[in-house]
Amino acid sequence: MAELLQAAAFIRREQPAAAQRLYAEIDRSTKLLRTRPKLGRVVPEFDNPFLRELVLTPYRVIYRVLPQRRSIEVLAVVHSARLLPGAWSFLRKPHGTRAAPTVSKSS
Repeated sequence: MAELLQAAAFIRREQPAAAQRLYAEIDRSTKLLRTRPKLGRVVPEFDNPFLRELVLTPYRVIYRVLPQRRSIEVLAVVHSARLLPGAWSFLRKPHGTRAAPTVSKSS
């Protein structure tokens, strides 16, 4: 989130309206994720179905789905040009485990 605040502060100096749109888009998107947590895609760097991202070019909103609490946790908002920190390796799905099954609705 610190990166988002820095980016918004920079944008605000040059383009105040663009900074306001960025904040509004991220706020709207995170509210939408609360009701539709699987809206974002699985983060490509990780093999974890509960770690997802919503791309709001040029930013990535990285979040974790918490099914037992029926909520999400926003972990970071990062510029898409940056790599995710290696310290996030704990979020990888352990080798040899399977993802939680998905339930499909039959028609």
